Amino acid sequence: MDVNEGLKREIGVWGLVANSINIIVGAGIFILPVIIAERLGTGSILAYLICGILMIFIMLCFAEVGTKITRTGGAYSYIEDAFGRYAGFITTNVFIFGAAVMANAVVANGLVNTLAYTDFRDAPLAEAARRMIGPAGATIVIIGALFSMFGNISGMVLNMPRVLFAAARDRVIPLPGLAKVHPEFLTPHVSIIIYACLGFIFASPGEFKQLAMLSSASYLLIYLGVVFSVIKFRINRRTEEGSYIIPEGYFVPGFSAVVIIWVLSNLPLKELGAMVIFISLLTLIYFILKIFKLEK
Repeated sequence: MDVNEGLKREIGVWGLVANSINIIVGAGIFILPVIIAERLGTGSILAYLICGILMIFIMLCFAEVGTKITRTGGAYSYIEDAFGRYAGFITTNVFIFGAAVMANAVVANGLVNTLAYTDFRDAPLAEAARRMIGPAGATIVIIGALFSMFGNISGMVLNMPRVLFAAARDRVIPLPGLAKVHPEFLTPHVSIIIYACLGFIFASPGEFKQLAMLSSASYLLIYLGVVFSVIKFRINRRTEEGSYIIPEGYFVPGFSAVVIIWVLSNLPLKELGAMVIFISLLTLIYFILKIFKLEK
């Protein structure tokens, strides 16, 4: 099989760098601070610090398990190797349809809110700039935010349909039409159209805060799976020559798991119920596919 799968690969180094920056920045920096400040007040600064430390711990877990599992697939490969096909199926679908699609819907809502900016809740940084510098300051921040959010959406639409394409190609998602390649443009055109439609469907009735919580919860579930993978491989004494081991024994993965579970348990009941229903539906689909031999 052609290693390029028939897809065009012409993004280049600087295009990849710009795309990565756009995905990292997104909409959160422009809108989330006011939501967190409303709930935590001055404690929001401490909350950001704690979350930063937690992400360092989680990335250490990725580093350890990544030196043990070297095949392509990232979190999906780590979790599947540790806990089997069912866990890998759940991870892939939570990543595509929970984390990524929801994240796109969040940014789309943030883009609309910024365009319709009326008070500080719609664009808190713009409002802060307006009070410090005047209308020109608000205009500059809004223009920067629009470029960032549009770039984030463009980057995700560039990247994620290829994940959808790969999942269909590998029969993790039993929809072979998603693995089609456009004969002229050499792009996964069906996956692009489906992914964009899903983003529109979730963004239209959704609200920024709810979508942000659902997307974040999806990412936390994946992070939790990776953290548990580290613990599982250690218990099974699975090591590779030259693999990285996080110091201080089980403290980092154990602490990370406890904090992630605590955060997930504090989701509002509506969002928590939505995640439970989502995982239950994926579980049902998995076993239906297994019964009818459609799952890889």
